[in-house]
Amino acid sequence: MSQHETTLIDVHWYLDLFDTLGIRVWIDGGWGVDALLAEQTRPHEDLDIVIPEGDVPGSARHCWSATMSMFHVMTPDRGTS
Repeated sequence: MSQHETTLIDVHWYLDLFDTLGIRVWIDGGWGVDALLAEQTRPHEDLDIVIPEGDVPGSARHCWSATMSMFHVMTPDRGTS
């Protein structure tokens, strides 16, 4: 279990980063549900997002250099990497 809680401030930081990079992003998972409900319903340990496949390499590079966080990339042909 992760020791880091992902806050609403974190979510907005990532959304701002992707907006600056010109990358369309969709929020998935627990934060996606909370966005639809317009309230945070529980603590979150991560942020699940969906981005166009062609934007994955640049997105991972920018996020890694900005946060030094671990990223898992899932694609239909590769699974998790």
